Formats: sequence, structure tokens, C-alpha cells
Amino acid sequence: MASIRKRGNSYNIVVSAGYDSEGKKITRSTTFKPDPLTATGREKAASVIQREVREYAAEFERQAKTGIVTIGGNMRFSELVEKYLEEYAFIELTTSTAEGYKKHLEGKLLPVFGRRNIKDLYRQQLEIQKFYNNMAKPQKDGTKLAASTIKRSMNIFSSVMRWAVNMQLIPSNPLEHVRPPKENFKKDQPKSFTIDELKRFIEALDMPQVAVYQAHSRTHENGTIYHVEEYREKRYVSEQLKLFFIMAAFSGCRRGELIALDWTDLDFDACTISISKSVSKTSNGVVVKSTKTASGVRIINMPPSVMQQAKRWKIHQAEYRLKLGTAWKGSGNVFCQAEGARMYPDTASARFKDIIRNYNACCRPEDQLPEICLHGLRHTAASILINQHTDIAAVSKRLGHSRTSVTLDIYTHAIKEADKAAADKLEGIAQSIGIL
Repeated sequence: MASIRKRGNSYNIVVSAGYDSEGKKITRSTTFKPDPLTATGREKAASVIQREVREYAAEFERQAKTGIVTIGGNMRFSELVEKYLEEYAFIELTTSTAEGYKKHLEGKLLPVFGRRNIKDLYRQQLEIQKFYNNMAKPQKDGTKLAASTIKRSMNIFSSVMRWAVNMQLIPSNPLEHVRPPKENFKKDQPKSFTIDELKRFIEALDMPQVAVYQAHSRTHENGTIYHVEEYREKRYVSEQLKLFFIMAAFSGCRRGELIALDWTDLDFDACTISISKSVSKTSNGVVVKSTKTASGVRIINMPPSVMQQAKRWKIHQAEYRLKLGTAWKGSGNVFCQAEGARMYPDTASARFKDIIRNYNACCRPEDQLPEICLHGLRHTAASILINQHTDIAAVSKRLGHSRTSVTLDIYTHAIKEADKAAADKLEGIAQSIGIL
């Protein structure tokens, strides 16, 4: 029998839902606030209100005993997020992933859904669908969010609600019934270089890079403030960054996997590199972690010419380390900062963009390189291998994908191009044997 207590204009209802494994009684509670007016606007009689309260309590008790009502009934989404981050995300996920989830939840989802009770939220699929439909519409400045941004938001939201289901806080995950907006959810083709563009990019690595320093004020040691006019300075891409970009293009590795490499991971005799870890950025700095999946642990065969470049860098790095002496902070990092500590991830990404922009500023418009991101070198490696008719299973293994289907899904465009090239070759053979 439900326990009903009147509190002002609302009623607190507490019901029994059986006993737990330790024999403790399980209770569920809710608050019901009846409408004091009828559909015609008249004030309801006290007996009518009491009947509605009893009917609501009976239905609530039925749901509690059948498991439809769970312990999270009165919990707000903001409280759920706090528990999710503390009890799951920062324990089960990598620190960088958990921090990314936290930032997105605080910036995008909590302002909209934070104050809602999850007992209501799990039934509000229509409102959640409308929220993502609105995300797909053009922003005030005319731009549209990328499909990947919307998908990531839905994945984060779904992860929170799925955890709530696992914890028996709600009976189902509303995001299972929400679909990405069709007009915005067209898969972006991975951006990469062609073989010719890759050749020109590697040539650009030897070009002088022009750095422009804006006019600014500086303070002398004696406290005097003086003005510095805008000036330009030529500099060259460092030996290790050249190696980094070339290895990225010829290995297909992720940025974090390359930065995590130690010299012990390189086998110069066998011309292989061993991938078993990665780095990521967190609020506490750069951390080394295991690969994203078990399939990420792999040994990659490399072109001997690339390994020769790596060997030369190893020699020059050792010479530089001796010059620094005790100031050297490294411990076998292939790619490092000036004092030997592991390279910061953003360093390679920023320099990569600078190199492309510098090259494009110096060449004819028709020779300009596409302004892809650093991850595009991974896509370049995959696309070139596919276009060279490399077995898709071998490409998938080289990239460290968990399933071949992942590779097929990402590189659909490259596979179609390779198939077209194969058909062109077959046409030549068909004509040569008399098929017209």
C-alpha cells in the first residue's frame, strides 16, 4: 500500500518495491501535484482530487513493482552527469576523452537539459530529436555544424543515458530512438593528399618558412618600454619534424601514436616500428596511454628510406643530448621538445598547417596544396595503399582498425576510385582480346 502525505498543493507518494539482496526494503518515491481546476475551468471538489491522488499512487506503485519506476526518478540530469563523470567516465575512459565529454556536457547539454528530471527526460525523445534538428540548422553567422560534431554530441548524450540504464536509474535510453538530422548527416569524405600532392608537400619541407611577427611593445630589463615594428624571419623545418611528417604519411599512424614512440620501438634491421601506446592532452599535461583498442597494438613495416632518415635523426639527437648534458630531460623519446621531453601534440599540428600555407603563398594557384589537417596524412597513407590495390585487410591492420568494416566505411570514396581504375584496366584487356 502506498504512503501518501500532503505537502502544500502537492502529495509525496512512497511505495515499496520489494527487497534487495541483503534483505533491505526498497522504496520508491515521487511527487504528484494535481490540477485544481477541471477542463472547463471549475474548481475540483476535494473528493475528486483525492480520487486522482489515489489513482496516481496506485499506478506509481504498479510501475515500481514491475521495474518501470527506478531509483533515479527524481534525479536531475545535472546530478546524473556529475555521477556519470565521477563513477564512470574518469575511471573507465582515458583522461583526455573524459575531459572532452565533461567540456561538451557543460557547454552544450547541461544548459538545455540540466534541470530536467531524468524520469521525464527518458520519455522526451521528441524534444531531444528537435534539439539535434536545430543543431543541424545554419548558425547566426551562416555556418553549419559539421556532421561529426552532431554525431559526437549524440554519442556523449547517449553514453550518459546508457550508463543510467545500466545503473537502473531509468528503464531505457531515449537516444536509441533519436536519429541524426538527414540534411546534415552526410558523411564527410576524409581529406588527404594525392601522390602528386604528397610529393609537393615533402618538397615544401625543405623550403624556407616565412614567419611574420606583428608590431608589438616590449619591456627592457631596466624597465624601459620600447616598440618593435613588424618583421619577417626565415626559418626551416627541423629534421625531426620532417621525419615526423614523412613517417605519418608512410605509416598511417595517428599523431599520438607517433609522438609516443621510443627508440626501442624502432627496429632498423627489420625496418619496422612497433605501436603499443599513444599520447593525449589532458588538463595535467601530456600523458602516455595504451592504444585505443587491442587491434591498435601492431608492428608496421616501413620503407627502408624512411628508416634511414630515422637513423640519421637518432644520431643527431644523441649529439644534441650530449651538448645539453644534465639539462636533457628525455628518456628515449623519438620526437621531443628542445630539452628532450616528449613532443607536445599541438606542435606538429600547428607546424603542419604553417608549412602548407607557406607553400601555397609561394606557388601558382593551380599548384596549391589542399589545407588538410595533420590527420589527413593518415588518410593519405590509407588512400594511396587502396589506390595501389593493397588488400583491404592489410590496410585495416596497418591502420590499427578493430574491424575491416571500419576501414571500408571510412574509405568508401578511395575504394570506388580504385575499383574504377581496375575497371579501366579490364577494359584495356577486353579490347586486346577482341571484345568490342
